[in-house]
Amino acid sequence: MKNSTILRTLLFVSVGFLLLACEKENAEELEAPLAVSPAFSEQLLICHRGLPDYPENTYTAVDAAVKAGFKAVECDISVTADGVFVLHHDVTIDRCSNGTGRIDEMSYEELLSYDFGSWKGEQFEGERLARLSDILDYCKAMGVVLELDLADETRFDRKWIPSLYDLVKEKGMLGQTMFTATQDELERFLSVRRNIIVSISGVYDMAAARRAVALKDKVTLCNFSVPHHKLTSEICDFAHESGIKVKAWTVKTQLEMDKCVRRGADYIITELPMNSNS
Repeated sequence: MKNSTILRTLLFVSVGFLLLACEKENAEELEAPLAVSPAFSEQLLICHRGLPDYPENTYTAVDAAVKAGFKAVECDISVTADGVFVLHHDVTIDRCSNGTGRIDEMSYEELLSYDFGSWKGEQFEGERLARLSDILDYCKAMGVVLELDLADETRFDRKWIPSLYDLVKEKGMLGQTMFTATQDELERFLSVRRNIIVSISGVYDMAAARRAVALKDKVTLCNFSVPHHKLTSEICDFAHESGIKVKAWTVKTQLEMDKCVRRGADYIITELPMNSNS
């Protein structure tokens, strides 16, 4: 009886040490420094869905934005029925293609049969739905920051955020990618500290800003995502005092741009051409 008690004690201690070692290993992996793009330390202009006058959320629009001089591009992310991450905003493909139906009810191969360019102009006829993995490869090669907008809760269940994170990590793009989602969505994913750059959507006032500030200790970098017409100097000052950047969206006029700069925005999503933002 005594020997069995000793064996159980030794087994318990051994398992305890093993669990502690695993936790330490995981913590070291998660806490390892992330090579963050230097663009995040600058006043960053982010092109909204790719360059205007091009079909939104397409490879062509992203490429045009980069060639126009943008160092960052914002794209909306959706997922197909077979789990392929693609660039697309709406629930359906009706507005931005020659097809109809929900994007999450069609396979990627099926979606490739539709034209996602000609709605914007005949010169874009034949543009196909962009796959996120290809855009990540392109942005990595070009040194471009990519913002992935997940914040519209009416579109999809965001349970696939972990898989999206894994894809970005696999591509070696965590230091060049910003995930935009609501605080609640991010908190469900951030059960432990992660090497991730996030933009907290829904920061429309000081109450939301004070609530959201807690997330900064769970990520590598974070910023508040504020509609340009709700941006205030108070929100910017509070964020900067807390070590958080502020992003204003979506700026369409020079007057809006000037106001955002004066109020303290660090990052600005814009549809203005690059030469208007200089």
